[in-house]
Amino acid sequence: MNQIMKTLAIVNTIFTPLTFIVGIYGMNFENMPELQSQYGYQLILGAMALIALMTGILLWRGGWIILPMQFKTKGQAIKNKEKTLQSKHN
Repeated sequence: MNQIMKTLAIVNTIFTPLTFIVGIYGMNFENMPELQSQYGYQLILGAMALIALMTGILLWRGGWIILPMQFKTKGQAIKNKEKTLQSKHN
């Protein structure tokens, strides 16, 4: 998969659940129990932050997200592996 499609998939995976929650709470209903709660707004924002954070962590652990400091490490690992393969062939 090319890098652009991978990036779009990551962004979509993180924001789709959040968009669904915002869509539900953006409707003008009066029968939602959280709306009468004093901390309902904070609870929903916290749940959305937790969902985004957990999704990001799962994507990072799965190897979909590479942090800038990991580029150098992965690049060095690939070069070392190539050197090892070349030394075995010689």
